[in-house]
Amino acid sequence: MQVDKSSEPPVWFKVIVGSLLVLGLVWILPDGGNDETVSPTVAAERATERATRAAATNTARACVAAVRQRLADPAGGDFPLFSMASQVRHIGTQEHVLESYVDTTNAFGAAVRLNYRCVVNGSGSDLAGYRVTSLEIG
Repeated sequence: MQVDKSSEPPVWFKVIVGSLLVLGLVWILPDGGNDETVSPTVAAERATERATRAAATNTARACVAAVRQRLADPAGGDFPLFSMASQVRHIGTQEHVLESYVDTTNAFGAAVRLNYRCVVNGSGSDLAGYRVTSLEIG
């Protein structure tokens, strides 16, 4: 059986159409980069927000560790972890205060809620840069 070659497009046409399709796909697909240009003011505001979030998270983590050390059952304390970072107050750039509570059991096994006030000094995104300077439980 013979195939009529006159109805098939020439090779040069296939090459051009194929090249255009590849170029079109490359142009349409995202490059994964962030081409957003922001002003120095916006960049500084974003950096400040990230630092504030890191300070709040690390303050909450440092306070939880300090409170756990003082509980009768250190593994049994229930902290409101999802809202703790939002409760941190920043006093300057290095001092942070968290006033919250922990649900735990006392030495007699009774369930109690203990309020605490925790003051932390530190900055940066690393927890090692934070130190509890004051802890009041009761």
